[in-house]
Amino acid sequence: MKNIIKISITIIAITSIFSFNKVNAQSNILYGMGNIPQTVNTNPAHQPNCSFYLGFPALSNIYANLNNSSLTLNTIFEPKPTVPDSFFIDINEIEKQIKPMNYLNIEENISLIDFGFRIANGFYFTFTISNKTTENFGFSNSLIDLPKGNFNEAGLPVSIKFYQNLTNYNEYSASLSKQLMNNLTVGAKIKLLSGNANLKASKLNLDWYTESATDSLYEWTFNTDIEVKGSAIVDWDIDYVDNKYVFTYGDIKDLTADIPSLLFSPNTGLAFDFGAEYTLFNKLKLSASIIDLGYIKWQTNSKVLTQNGSFKFSGVDLENYITSISDIMNGANISDQIIQDLKDSVLTFLEPTISEASYKTSLNTKVYIGANYFLTKKIDAGFLFRGTMLNSSLYSSYTFSVNTNFGKGWAFSADYSIMYGLYNNIGLGLAYKIGPLQMYILTDNISPFFWAVNESKLTDNLIRNTKGTSIQFGMNFVAFKQKIDYGLIE
Repeated sequence: MKNIIKISITIIAITSIFSFNKVNAQSNILYGMGNIPQTVNTNPAHQPNCSFYLGFPALSNIYANLNNSSLTLNTIFEPKPTVPDSFFIDINEIEKQIKPMNYLNIEENISLIDFGFRIANGFYFTFTISNKTTENFGFSNSLIDLPKGNFNEAGLPVSIKFYQNLTNYNEYSASLSKQLMNNLTVGAKIKLLSGNANLKASKLNLDWYTESATDSLYEWTFNTDIEVKGSAIVDWDIDYVDNKYVFTYGDIKDLTADIPSLLFSPNTGLAFDFGAEYTLFNKLKLSASIIDLGYIKWQTNSKVLTQNGSFKFSGVDLENYITSISDIMNGANISDQIIQDLKDSVLTFLEPTISEASYKTSLNTKVYIGANYFLTKKIDAGFLFRGTMLNSSLYSSYTFSVNTNFGKGWAFSADYSIMYGLYNNIGLGLAYKIGPLQMYILTDNISPFFWAVNESKLTDNLIRNTKGTSIQFGMNFVAFKQKIDYGLIE
């Protein structure tokens, strides 16, 4: 009965966390936790300690990540010295911290089916079906500079740039690793991808010129260079109706009756993972992997929107609207007419070209390079470099960890990471086992969760000086070499 109560409480706790996951990518801390089978997601050469594992359906691996590349809450908000619990937006500090391009990144992954088992002759096989979503939004620092004005004495434009890439897809993956010798293991994973939706703007640029010549003083010229691509498994379109753009889409409910289209869309793709682990002197394990090297071809309801044009604004000529005293007295109607005429001019200028065409998008490829030195058989100190490709740029993080793997299915890790350009990321990871049921939870930045349960000046300062956080958890049924393994249950 005690064991049943333990299992029930654990399941309730994990389920409660699941309902909270919206606020929180594959955690760096997972890389060094060998007793968790899902470490194969960070390096396909890794062979789990168990001889067999089966992930709890839809709960075996859930992770989510939220981060930005530039700003913290402390950067944006400054406490008012004279008014308790009040803040103001610190524009000067934002301008100091902002970068030429700034990104907000959101990522989630839910494994629906997940299992693996050891094969003879040093082979290990895994299979996973998961749903993944990534959202990357970027904007240039010129957007923040707009409050300074739109005039440039050098005659250069205010150049505002945006980047957008939202992708949701299903992933069907199988990996195979092989222990070539006592100290070398290699592995590879093949991933078949089925895209559900994508919205990508690789070019979303606006140049704003302000004329300084005397004969056209302060005349504005707007030049655009826009290319937006979109695809979805439901019908969608953009129409110009009654002087405005209208977005239409099909009934999403119709898809629930067509399960195969939800699982296997015509938006197909292919990706690979590769990895290796090499042990020196039974003390030092070196490892490296490349993850998500692949693409998706979008061809279902896929459209490409392009717009290149120029719009010149010389001001409003009131003579076109005021012809008598009565017009002046009826100023409200005049202002409405002026606004409507400006909207019509802008919409005409912005009228895009929309064509149906297929296109490809790449996954956000990741590179891991790790080293773990074993202080004892069960305790090691680790270092991990992780690089993520985003919009043709490499974003790096560095993690130092202490990892313990004890018993069957138990593990504990603590790490310190330099990521998001900050040095205050402390992470924790725990995996524990009750009978054949293993549960784990981990994060690369504990401060938001620590703050949630213990609000104080210390935790408030931590939460206000972070650029992101992640959470990952799951449940597995695991079996070790013994025919019957009851773990801690007596």
